[in-house]
Amino acid sequence: MGEANCGSVAAGNLNFTSTMQVDPPSAPAPPAAPPPAPPAIPPPAPTIERSNSKQSRSHLGANPFVSSFDGQETSSAHNECNEAQDSRQEEGGSGRKHNQSHIGSALEGYVEYKKSQTNKTFQALEERKRREEEFSVEKCVDQVDAMVELTNEEKSYAFDVFESETHKKIFITTKNPNVRLMWLKRKIRALMGSTT
Repeated sequence: MGEANCGSVAAGNLNFTSTMQVDPPSAPAPPAAPPPAPPAIPPPAPTIERSNSKQSRSHLGANPFVSSFDGQETSSAHNECNEAQDSRQEEGGSGRKHNQSHIGSALEGYVEYKKSQTNKTFQALEERKRREEEFSVEKCVDQVDAMVELTNEEKSYAFDVFESETHKKIFITTKNPNVRLMWLKRKIRALMGSTT
């Protein structure tokens, strides 16, 4: 609450003096008695250090410009305001730099993460493309066309066998050409039997 009053302007008819007004003497009067002693002023209250949160709670609803405890409250509110402004100015430079540094490092981390993800995706696509080329229908058809043991009708059924990714892989990866031919003839017979 003390910070909200920093720089506030008081309006109205305010009197901040505590002296009594004395009429000027009209004529010099003979001194009859010595002037009365001024009333005793209580000693100022000792300054108590409090945290900002305690100070702000104690000033809620209180006017910091009203003098109590011989000006202690007014100066306390003023000091609190100045301390808060000073700490904000001190933190402004280093806090802002720290925040920018934090944001910068977070952005760097994000960019590195995205690069890593992009590289992984690219590698996965390259691997998939390589496998598709390795087990492509075109390779299978080329090998079937080279098999003189198959009739043209059997070769046409073989193309249907290669619609399956698994069948393409088995056909291409089988090293023994005789086993490959027997496997393909069996798959072709199964297809021929299901169509008749």
